Amino acid sequence: MFHLNLQSRYAKTWHTKNGCSVSGFFYCDDQLLSDETLADKFASADFQSRWPDVLADVDGNWCGVLQSPDTLRAAVDHLRSFPLFYAVRGEDVYLSDDAYWVREQIGDETLDELSTSEYLMAGFVTGNDTLYPNVKQIQAGEAVTFRRTPEGISICSERYFRYIHGDYFSDDKETLLERIDALYMRIGEQLLESISGRTIVIPLSAGYDCRLICLILKRLKYKNVIAFTYGLPGNFEAKGSQRLANHLGIPWHFAEYSHEFWVKWFSERRNEYYRYADNLCSLPHIQDWPAVCMLRQQGVIPEDGVVVPGHTVLGTAHVPPRLLKPCSLQDIVTAIINRNYYMQPRRILSPEMWEKIENKIENRIGDIFDGSVDRSVSALECWGWQERQSKYIINSMRAYEMWGLSWRTPLYGIEVMKFWRHMSLTQRLEKRVYLEYIEREGAKVSAPPGLKQQRRRRKRLHRILDVTRLRKLSRKIRIKCTYKRNGLAWNGLIPPKIYRQMLSFPEPVLPYLTRERFGCIDLTLSPRDTLREYNTDVLEK
Repeated sequence: MFHLNLQSRYAKTWHTKNGCSVSGFFYCDDQLLSDETLADKFASADFQSRWPDVLADVDGNWCGVLQSPDTLRAAVDHLRSFPLFYAVRGEDVYLSDDAYWVREQIGDETLDELSTSEYLMAGFVTGNDTLYPNVKQIQAGEAVTFRRTPEGISICSERYFRYIHGDYFSDDKETLLERIDALYMRIGEQLLESISGRTIVIPLSAGYDCRLICLILKRLKYKNVIAFTYGLPGNFEAKGSQRLANHLGIPWHFAEYSHEFWVKWFSERRNEYYRYADNLCSLPHIQDWPAVCMLRQQGVIPEDGVVVPGHTVLGTAHVPPRLLKPCSLQDIVTAIINRNYYMQPRRILSPEMWEKIENKIENRIGDIFDGSVDRSVSALECWGWQERQSKYIINSMRAYEMWGLSWRTPLYGIEVMKFWRHMSLTQRLEKRVYLEYIEREGAKVSAPPGLKQQRRRRKRLHRILDVTRLRKLSRKIRIKCTYKRNGLAWNGLIPPKIYRQMLSFPEPVLPYLTRERFGCIDLTLSPRDTLREYNTDVLEK
């Protein structure tokens, strides 16, 4: 029997028709589709016979479920925008957008050791796994079909989309810039069509991606836009974003954080959000949640606001120099681990567990790798898209949904991803062509310069520090001095004496939160600096 539990809650709603349930917004063949239209399309016999092929042409942020007496089909979009989870027990299939409900139905009580290790080290669980061995998730760009057979339930998983580069553009740079411009203007027009005149709310930083969204809206002359930033007053992101918003005539709002604010929010407001956003596979994103809370209560963000963050496919384009020459598959695996599995000391995991993690990564990208530099980088970017981006970055949208806000990711649409798949390594490395396009667009409206020069100066400084072996020392001093001056102020969640013990982490708050997820730390204790000694026993909880 098929058991479905699809919940219309917060900003997410389900539309059901003819055995088909869909949620989200959809573009197909350059047409904006309503829930009802897409449900009809999904339920059509022609669609079902070409299930994976048609899914690859549906853009937007969506998920869908199609049920018949003997078959259950479920799919999520290319970003896993709205996660779906499932479990099979005997002749029963349980499918839901709530992983906790699935776990409760099958009575899964024992944490999976490998998944728990990944969550501790990276903040998310990779592949189709969750923290519990029998609860699975549908991956980005994947469709799963469950069928009743005489032998029992059969499961067929099909990847209808993967972010793998090839068949590169042969255009010169000027032509490429024109093609990029045409692409982003087209997705900007689609964005405006999909929101029907509602207020666009931009979480504005000092970076390039949300700057591009502002410039697109400026070109399209859309006026109903507001921007917001958060953190300590006068922080770097706030200064840059306010300067850009003022120049472009976008109303700018600031949500002030403090150490005391975080302590109060963390103890009083987060439980419901954590269950919704965690879903047994991802560390909840907490940076924006209090800001949206404050601005909604103040009436700054209207009820029908649509949040448009600057998340982009180019977020995967962080390539270590050693991969820019012929390398082995192990080199790629090492690069992925170094960049993503850093939230706890490596020593907490046994060599055997690290070997299992490495094998899992290899299984995810081994078919892409062929020994060439181009395919090595493509494997790295594909893993970044299907794991960190979809399960950690895009999962941050839960913070907006809980306040009743719809959202869009125009810079991460499937059309944009298909375009950048054909951009050569030289052109996309360090976002070269992309950043040049944004700088040109900004120059047209005399926008304040971006961060390119600051990034260059920072890289030069790091090279000097590396040569003089002062980088580690300077970093420790910088972190120690910024406990009270961190732009987000969320260091207040960590008592100072514990913070000093965690100076070796790139961002001390995140490893603190992953430990708290498994009961190694109790943030509700008074005084809060009571900390049990952390050890690998967490893997047995």
